[in-house]
Amino acid sequence: MKFNIKRIDTPKQLSDVQRLLYDELVIGQRWKVDSQNPIGIKISRNKLTDNYDSVSNWFAVSSDNNLIGCVRVHGLLNSKHELEHYGKIPVFLKDGSYQISRLVIKRGYRYIPTVLPRLIRTLVRFSYVNGIQYLFNASTFPLPGSLYLKFQMRHCEQRYRFPGSNEDAHLFVADREAMEKSIQYSTRLIERYKKDASPVMV
Repeated sequence: MKFNIKRIDTPKQLSDVQRLLYDELVIGQRWKVDSQNPIGIKISRNKLTDNYDSVSNWFAVSSDNNLIGCVRVHGLLNSKHELEHYGKIPVFLKDGSYQISRLVIKRGYRYIPTVLPRLIRTLVRFSYVNGIQYLFNASTFPLPGSLYLKFQMRHCEQRYRFPGSNEDAHLFVADREAMEKSIQYSTRLIERYKKDASPVMV
């Protein structure tokens, strides 16, 4: 089974990603969207969208031309990171950092061991080459937050509560050294499992 990772660069591709987010998050995980949410999350025509879509660098993974996963990284919109709408972030993250969000892999492909490492390696390489000093994410713990630990991000003390969630989201951060280690770790996983498509938790 072959997988193709690409950067999203057309409106049609972005629309396909937004439909995948709707299928996996709204239908699959029963996301409830508050109409008063601070980043403009909306459900329309079976698509999940928000204000940060337009300033994001999106990456998608496909198999046999079928979209099976996506993730985005982005900086500021109107001088604010996405996470700042839900609470304060450490001062060092304000400038020169990207937030990771909307990491989704389609059910049935989530435990194929090379899919997630390829997607993570692509976004980390992109951020590193473009001089980004920090990557950060806010996720519930232990899942999916423990995955970010495996990809060399540091678990921080800050907590956030997103509308409609009953659990705190934990802050995870990677500096440039951690990005290098993440790329190396992802590459090792890809090399280890590239000839094996059997389900393995990574």
